[in-house]
Amino acid sequence: MIWETLGLPERAGAGGCALRLLVLATDPATLDALPFATLAARGHEVRLLSPRSLASAEPAGGSGSAEPFARAALAWLRAGPWRPDLVHGHGGCLAPFAALLRSCGDPELAACPVLLGTRSARGAGRPRAVSRAGALPRPAARASALPEGWRLPARARIPLLGLVSPLDEDHGFDRVAAILERLVELELQLAFQRAGPSPYAALLQRYASVYPRRLRCLSGAEDGAAGLLLAAADLLLVPGVDDAATSLALQALARGVIPILARAGGSASLLCDADEAPERGLVFGFEPGDPGSLLAAIQRGLAAYADRPRWRKLAARARRATTRAERAADALEALYGRTLARSAAAAPGDAP
Repeated sequence: MIWETLGLPERAGAGGCALRLLVLATDPATLDALPFATLAARGHEVRLLSPRSLASAEPAGGSGSAEPFARAALAWLRAGPWRPDLVHGHGGCLAPFAALLRSCGDPELAACPVLLGTRSARGAGRPRAVSRAGALPRPAARASALPEGWRLPARARIPLLGLVSPLDEDHGFDRVAAILERLVELELQLAFQRAGPSPYAALLQRYASVYPRRLRCLSGAEDGAAGLLLAAADLLLVPGVDDAATSLALQALARGVIPILARAGGSASLLCDADEAPERGLVFGFEPGDPGSLLAAIQRGLAAYADRPRWRKLAARARRATTRAERAADALEALYGRTLARSAAAAPGDAP
């Protein structure tokens, strides 16, 4: 198991996370964050700190002023109960942060390994071959991935927006229900997988009967149903705010499906918005407490889909990025294992 590889005890609780990793980024815009999101999807607990996330600590000199950010990051860490197993950073803040950590007076924090380099986060080797940017499946080919009884009527140039999360408030479906009337008016088709009972079943059935060419609620809990919908979708709606949402988003990206993802902190914050970072972004983000923001994110995704050259590049970039991220995450896990092993060897009296 991975926690044994890293020399860490298995932890109880959601996900049984293997590693608690703190990522410090002086300028998140320059951070290749997808490998860290991949680590979170594998069950590690990853937290990202930046001057933006510590808004009150934004240094007067901007993000290039490293020491104020390092002090603010340490203050945040000392104020709460959460403790990392390892700190990995990007930018110039790590040297002052490491010096502050060593002299902070907290033995647990002072013993935490700090990685000052970022080369390993860039991945190991070149990515494997992927489809060319122009080689996207045609809409009809995507639609045929669904069983015949689940298919919506074929509509040229109309994207399919899929959702495979449980249809309940715990997984954010209340946000979707709040804008459902607006969604069926947009130039898209909707396919929701309903596995088990849902308090929104009657609402969805009513809309599906009124808009049979636009909405289909798929009753399928069997293995493979979610994969079939992912294979058919052009966009994936991910309204949840936990790390399982990040894992689902990564599965979609690997297929060239673009997620509509909540900006909820945690590992989801590691995935850049395609409008905010046109050369690197992979998702369309929304504020989880704002249905209007969710609707706007879907509309932005539809605008990107309508721009076919842009969409081809975006989907191909998603597939390439997830291939690189998997390999980079493998390299990071190996690096962290070596780092933790050296740290434990240097302090043989301490538990790993």
